[in-house]
Amino acid sequence: ASLAGHLGLDRIIVFYDSNHITIDGSTSLTFTEDITRRFEAMKWQVASVDAYDLVGILQAVNEVRATQGKPSLIILNSIIAKGAPNLAGKHKAHSSPLGCEEVRAIKRALGVAADELFHVDPRALAYFKQKAGDWQRRYNQWTRSFQEWRSLNPTLSDEWDCFFAPFRFDNFRLPAFRIGESLSTRKASGLILNALADEFQNLLGGSADLGDATETILKKYPDFQKDVPSGRNIHFGVREHAMGGICNGIALYGGIRAFCATLLVFSDYMRPAIRLAALMGLPIIYVFTHDSIFVGEDGVDVQLLYLGPL
Repeated sequence: ASLAGHLGLDRIIVFYDSNHITIDGSTSLTFTEDITRRFEAMKWQVASVDAYDLVGILQAVNEVRATQGKPSLIILNSIIAKGAPNLAGKHKAHSSPLGCEEVRAIKRALGVAADELFHVDPRALAYFKQKAGDWQRRYNQWTRSFQEWRSLNPTLSDEWDCFFAPFRFDNFRLPAFRIGESLSTRKASGLILNALADEFQNLLGGSADLGDATETILKKYPDFQKDVPSGRNIHFGVREHAMGGICNGIALYGGIRAFCATLLVFSDYMRPAIRLAALMGLPIIYVFTHDSIFVGEDGVDVQLLYLGPL
């Protein structure tokens, strides 16, 4: 969230479900900070709306979309288990099943047959059947527009295909290293990474505030910043976990190949993101340096490079 505010990523809209309940009870047991002021301090714009006011939610979305240069947080003020006559707003609804009797009571309150096990309103079925046709027509229209764009922009079309294709190394020449040359593995890795960046224009990434230490700065290219969206060096800051998650998002979106780097010992901070990337088979390059024995720059230099499917 901090990095998104710094970079002014105005296409991000986050919905915050604020029901003031945790498994153990009210959030007031452990949580008293002001979410609005917290996100405003991180350069976000914040709106607040009733979670059950659909018109108000759409209006809030349209309003935050009109503001450029800031990500948006929309706080939805909700009631946990809303509609449950005996459990609405209570923490027991967070972690335990409502139970058969409470479910029947909810159905009676909603005007649904209490003994019907599973009910779908016919109006909902009709609505989504209509939407399916609309979505198919929109997809067909988009496909035709894309093909027209291809025919009018052959150079950009070729670049598009190149970005979304697997890396090919047919004509790629690795930097040459002399036998017996004294060179740390991370410096050699940095030379290779820069050569890859010259060969593949959709390769970008960065480190968790350790670009010089990990030798992962792309020397010919500018930094990615709010006013330089074409930059290829991302300064993630001291945010290993966020760095891993951001690279996952880049890889899932497609077209861009991402790398990220930190000291090996700090990879512990990003284990959840790395695990998700492994489960999804994402082609992310991880550069982990130092720390084969001791911590930080006291450790013997070692270079670990993970490259997912090409």
